[in-house]
Amino acid sequence: MARERVRIPAVGFGETALTYAYFLSHRFSILAATADLFRKKTTYERLCLEYGVLDKLVSVRVLGHSPLGIVSKRGEAIEEIFVEQIRKAVKEDLADTVVLTCGAMSGCLQEHEICSEELVVDSGLVAINFIESLLNLGLSHSKLGHLG
Repeated sequence: MARERVRIPAVGFGETALTYAYFLSHRFSILAATADLFRKKTTYERLCLEYGVLDKLVSVRVLGHSPLGIVSKRGEAIEEIFVEQIRKAVKEDLADTVVLTCGAMSGCLQEHEICSEELVVDSGLVAINFIESLLNLGLSHSKLGHLG
């Protein structure tokens, strides 16, 4: 793991965002890239179980675009797909928070009105701010956990 090799904080987008969603929500939905819902749902359910946040996960939704497709289509067209899935997660799945898990999604909705209407956790922005907080506090991973 990266954490064992460095002295500075090493965090994953997904783990950080899912932890924030767990802390902030009662029920959250994950919005993932690609179209393979079964594979993504299984992967995220396993990760949520590993991170201890599975009890608040209500759904996994997919955009139907690869990360590269999201980056290349950045703008109003892709934003509308995001907004549609966020609204469905809230209305159909009764999620009170939606997690954007793919790094390619980061910043896509930062200025969009949906972020003032619904709680959207942007994994890229959350991870960057979390790392900044750890650095400002002089904190990093415990070396005792990586001795074995």
